[in-house]
Amino acid sequence: MAVLGAVTDAIGERGLAPSPTAVFAAILASLEKEETLSSPEVVAAMCTVLSAALVRMPSSVLRSKQQPAVALMRRVLQRHEDKPATVKTSIGCLPPLLKAADKDDWGEGSRDFSLLLNFVVHPTPKVRKKAVAGVMDVLAALGGHTALQLASNEVEAVCGTVLSQPKCAAKAAAEAAKKDRAAAEEKIKQAVVAALHLLNCLKEVLPLLTGVTVEKICGLLFNLYPLQQQLLSLTTSDVLRSLLDSPQSQLSPGLVAQLLKALGDSVAVHERRSHEVCVALAGVIQTGYQRLHQLDAPTCLQQLPGAVHYLVQLLGAEHDGVRYASVRSLVALLSTCLTDDIVRAAIVSSSSTGAPSPMSSALSSKSWAMKVQHWQEI
Repeated sequence: MAVLGAVTDAIGERGLAPSPTAVFAAILASLEKEETLSSPEVVAAMCTVLSAALVRMPSSVLRSKQQPAVALMRRVLQRHEDKPATVKTSIGCLPPLLKAADKDDWGEGSRDFSLLLNFVVHPTPKVRKKAVAGVMDVLAALGGHTALQLASNEVEAVCGTVLSQPKCAAKAAAEAAKKDRAAAEEKIKQAVVAALHLLNCLKEVLPLLTGVTVEKICGLLFNLYPLQQQLLSLTTSDVLRSLLDSPQSQLSPGLVAQLLKALGDSVAVHERRSHEVCVALAGVIQTGYQRLHQLDAPTCLQQLPGAVHYLVQLLGAEHDGVRYASVRSLVALLSTCLTDDIVRAAIVSSSSTGAPSPMSSALSSKSWAMKVQHWQEI
């Protein structure tokens, strides 16, 4: 309040009304001064007032001042990068500035958007939360414009860097000399933590990206499963399930089918998993095939046998939680995707050709599964 009072007093001394535009101009002029910029507390307070003024300014005025304002925020963030409270309030000014940029000429906006993206893996939780909210705000504003692809490309670039680091760090640790092993293991920890921060961001952000970018990022996500790092695998599964379950996600039937096939291939190749990861994967498969059924039922039926075979195998797991999860997912899939007409058609097809169709093969899995205690629930 003291900063706001000082700003409005300065505006009044010039004979101007304390409008959002006047507050914006006064704060930017003040932040240009070294005596102001050198104090993280004053900068934080001014950025709090500035963020409130930005959302109330006419878009045409804000657009005309957007580039100098973003450049100043970049200076502020570089100056006080080690002050989380100042960083948090400063990045709160970026979303309205980025949204004001010309969506038909968003080339410079991509560079400015990457500045905000860098903070989604910040070590301070409140900074990460503020950055993720800002990224979501910007992406939502770009929906339907070609600029969304440019912004999606920036998210993909960050994912390509951060999500590849755990594997690189693990490889470096395996090759490190004994005296360097402790430092190498610390780098693995740092890489995993950064990846987890980014994955938590993707739970919210991935559904807002373009389908082209979603496909590329999912490829990076599937590469995390072979690392056999439980937290990474569990959080990756959460990201995929959130994507497949979100009504906001730009998923075509072909893309969902492709993602589920890639997930199935990953599951088939890497079989050693904890029971928690098996449960999480069963949930992803259930959500994915339910989404595919909504989008394209025939394609869903074509791919469903592979999912059924995988879930039926889990019915023989030693852990109760895995068996229960597989039963729950099978019940959901079979009740959603299979009708009496489909079952009869599969039987007729097998009878006429003499060879089992993929669907009848899946249905025949019941004969094996009935030996399992939990099958009676289906």
